Amino acid sequence: AIGNENYEVSWQNAGNYTVSLTIEENGCTSELFTQNVNVVEPLAVPVLSCGTTTTNSVEFVWNAINGTTAYELTIDDGSGVSTPFSNGLNTNYIADNLSVGQSVTITVTAVGVAPCGNTEIVSISCVAEDCPTVTLEISGLNAQYCESEDIANITVSPTGGTLSGDGIIGETFNPSGLNGTYTITYDYTDTVSNCDYSTSIEVIVNPIPTADFTISDTQLCADATSETTVTYTGSAATSADFVWDFGDANANAVGTETYTLTFANGSTNGNISLTVTENGCVSEAFNLNVDIFEPLQMPFVSCTSSTLTSVTFEWAAIDNATAYEVTIGGDVPVLIDTITTTISEVVGLDEGETATISVVALGDAPCGNSQAATADCT
Repeated sequence: AIGNENYEVSWQNAGNYTVSLTIEENGCTSELFTQNVNVVEPLAVPVLSCGTTTTNSVEFVWNAINGTTAYELTIDDGSGVSTPFSNGLNTNYIADNLSVGQSVTITVTAVGVAPCGNTEIVSISCVAEDCPTVTLEISGLNAQYCESEDIANITVSPTGGTLSGDGIIGETFNPSGLNGTYTITYDYTDTVSNCDYSTSIEVIVNPIPTADFTISDTQLCADATSETTVTYTGSAATSADFVWDFGDANANAVGTETYTLTFANGSTNGNISLTVTENGCVSEAFNLNVDIFEPLQMPFVSCTSSTLTSVTFEWAAIDNATAYEVTIGGDVPVLIDTITTTISEVVGLDEGETATISVVALGDAPCGNSQAATADCT
């Protein structure tokens, strides 16, 4: 009882029930009054669960509720809760276009008619799958290349992705024209999960060193004292491997890849060459030639004849001499311009007087003149 003859009545089970009432007052009984009551079963609350999930979608499922007219949903994907919307009598809902590992929360209400109306709101959160583990491999490439090397074939695993980077053509690597460190990237999309993967490696491409050098004098006298200087002017660092060939020269290091060269008498090979290796890359051989000249021989002077007032000196011709400088006593030198057998006569002598001669064979550069030869005649 909740008041003066007012009652709140409930039944445990649904069904049709009759409420009746008679009243007695002053010994008098009223007629029986009845009222039929139809008790309706309330809607069951849906039981939610996560259905099929992928890397970009989740499915929500629930049991069918007898007596409902529709299911009202809201979706919260992290960007905000949606306005409630009807899912009809469908007992599943798929949220898609998700990110890997993204969580989505759904609320579901089974819609009912009076007197019970809708069920309470229930919710559940489901998470999109993480990407499966896929190991990418790039093989077939060396750590270092010389820019002149042949095109390298590349193998990737799993296949079906895309290689990119400087020097990449399809699934090959061409080091030509490159110089430095380059990143080679392999991008792959798994067709099942639609997940993207990427891996990369670094490749160093080294330039071909140059073996250029200079020679200060390319014409040299083979007298063991005349010098020329060879200086490396190429692109390699001092740590490179330098292989010199100095021909017949005697080489003396005077600095970093700088040498002085001399040639002994009798030397014939003046070809100087250099090959440089740096980071495994070998240069082309660079060559320069030194023209070698033999020094003029010193004349051998002898007395060939004499009279009471004169003497005659004679010497054999010296190869490559252009002339001879002849000095008689302390007089001014007399030049005899010949390269054949030569004779010099000194006249106007007193009987028994001794004449002295000095003969120098004259020559062109680089060797120049010979040593002076002297002789006396009486």
